[in-house]
Amino acid sequence: MQFPPLRNEWLVGVSLLRAGSSGQDVRAIWCGLDCRSGTPLPRSLTQLPDRLLGLRRRARGTDAHMSDQRPGSEVPRGFGAPVAWVAGASRGLGLALARELGLAGYRVVITARTAADLERARELLQADGVSVRTIVHDVRDPVAARDVVAEVEATWGSIDTVIAVAGLMKVGPLPQRAEDYDQSIDIMLRGPINVVHAVLPSMQVRGDGRIGIVTSIAGLIPVPHLVPYTAAKFGALGFSRGLTEELRGSGISVSTIIPGLMRTGGHWHADYSGQPGNEYAWFTALSALPVISIEADRAAKIIVGGVLRGRSKIIFTLPALAGDLLYRLSPEAVGLLLGWAGRLLPGPGDDQQPGFRAARGVTSDAFTRITGPARRAVRRWNQQGAHQSGGDASGS
Repeated sequence: MQFPPLRNEWLVGVSLLRAGSSGQDVRAIWCGLDCRSGTPLPRSLTQLPDRLLGLRRRARGTDAHMSDQRPGSEVPRGFGAPVAWVAGASRGLGLALARELGLAGYRVVITARTAADLERARELLQADGVSVRTIVHDVRDPVAARDVVAEVEATWGSIDTVIAVAGLMKVGPLPQRAEDYDQSIDIMLRGPINVVHAVLPSMQVRGDGRIGIVTSIAGLIPVPHLVPYTAAKFGALGFSRGLTEELRGSGISVSTIIPGLMRTGGHWHADYSGQPGNEYAWFTALSALPVISIEADRAAKIIVGGVLRGRSKIIFTLPALAGDLLYRLSPEAVGLLLGWAGRLLPGPGDDQQPGFRAARGVTSDAFTRITGPARRAVRRWNQQGAHQSGGDASGS
């Protein structure tokens, strides 16, 4: 999100008034003008966002306190800017989303299960000028999600925007282990449920908020060798769409995010079963192809822009858009095509390995050339430390 420099108070005031339909839009524009355009706001306008929001709350008959400051608390860098929580942001798409929100003027809370990965993510974000706070948190724990909200509200104030992106990949043919389904559903379905239920009450009191839930094109179209992932993403998509209708007209928007393949480096810590080396090869090659997949930072721009505008459905890439259309027009034909593609994929086996181990068995020069973008994404999006299955953030 970029903001042009405005040269007088009247234009600034009009811009803010036009954006006054939601709290985070007002504050994001205010912070962007003040911090990024190179033209500081006049003192007479520095309190305008909260005044506008206060007038709206009084008109609605509420007195919810929206100030970020708490008595006796330290005022963090970027005080007054809106707050976003990205659940599952230590690496991959989650890290890219946190960066994009920070560049849009938000103070960003990032959570994940691994403290070391979070610390490295914090360093990367701060190097880009993002005001960031880290909290170790497992999305599978509903109590922990409520604790995150309480901690943020006690220090930084209300959470204006939340994006649930935590995930993991299980790649391989049937049969797959029961625990593969359990892990996938716990993280990618129950995880968003826990996050949303933790942050929703305060949003409902304010009558304002933005929620984004990252699903996948695999939540619309069943993808061969991704059955646990597909099952969890179908559930997350249903939950997100149900929320959209339940909260329609409340001032709280819910965005169902449906990405295709992205170059997030997520292939590095996915779990591959059956014939791990061969499964790793096809999945990594597809995730690296420029026509099939897109860069994580580009995906983050699309997602953040859509969430902040309150779009109910955010679907990309071109193959995902085409697949969605074709599946709605002729599910049987698409099913036949997917079945044919599945028969070309590696057969069953007894082994299971994470990507960073499965990669050791793939040494082709052609594969190395094709997958260069995927390897760069591993370095760019903090995936190198992710040496365990059940990751904190997935490339979906």
